[in-house]
Amino acid sequence: MTTSIITIANQKGGVGKTTSVCNLAASYADNGKKILIVDLDYQGNLTELFNVPHEIAKKNSIARVISEEAELPSLITKTDTKGIDIIPCTREFDEQREKINGEANQFHFLQVFFKHDAINDYDFVLIDTHPAQDLFFKAALVASHYYLIPLFPEHDSCQGLAHQINAASKVSKFLNPMLYLLGVFITKFDRNYKTHETHLELLKQAAKETDFHLFNTVIPSSAAVPSASASHIPLNQYKAHLSVSTAYATLAGEILPLLKGKRTGRKPAPVKTDALLNYTPPSSNYEIGTLAAI
Repeated sequence: MTTSIITIANQKGGVGKTTSVCNLAASYADNGKKILIVDLDYQGNLTELFNVPHEIAKKNSIARVISEEAELPSLITKTDTKGIDIIPCTREFDEQREKINGEANQFHFLQVFFKHDAINDYDFVLIDTHPAQDLFFKAALVASHYYLIPLFPEHDSCQGLAHQINAASKVSKFLNPMLYLLGVFITKFDRNYKTHETHLELLKQAAKETDFHLFNTVIPSSAAVPSASASHIPLNQYKAHLSVSTAYATLAGEILPLLKGKRTGRKPAPVKTDALLNYTPPSSNYEIGTLAAI
């Protein structure tokens, strides 16, 4: 099987992108897979989570792909977690925006970077993104075979789901026709909040009627997430028995059969985002009328 490249993206901040990249990678590594994680967020949260020293992060920063046309092997950085390597990121990455903006390769620099033979050493590449639909977000999708959307089941993040899918669909239409949405998964779910239960049921129904895949596994809210991050280790090394730890392992198992490297054949069917925006649930028991109004 060839390497599968997956972007985790959502234009909203705080939905668990970095946490999900870390813990999906750790789940796959725990099962003998070789993983490369790429920090494409100039805030460097993924880099910090894996405790990459600043000097090394700066030396091996993804920024050098733009500033120096650095090749993949020169930026690969070992982590303390067996099976996981990282391409770190620093603030310098954001400073490269103006340098590449408007250039012929502005959306393709990462795709070219991944064409090195060294990529074949990995089963999966997981890309963490900044919460914005900027050129770096688009470059990540151009370089990817698949993307995932983590979703927080409350007002702000649900509102942007259709817009997020629309943005990715435009990249697919013009720049990467084989880009495939693996699906949406819920993060930071708290069953004690009625609104979380309401949004989950709404999304389940909307998924059935508007052709996007909602994964069965729900990632629960847990105080262990910031604690594990502060300890610079994935959840399965922090406390493997916790429900949030096992949830990420289960989600990784759900996703795994869908990952088959670069896709060929027919282009994936588009998600009915217009229907998603205007979807009205059939039951009057819902507190919310449409996804657009969430």
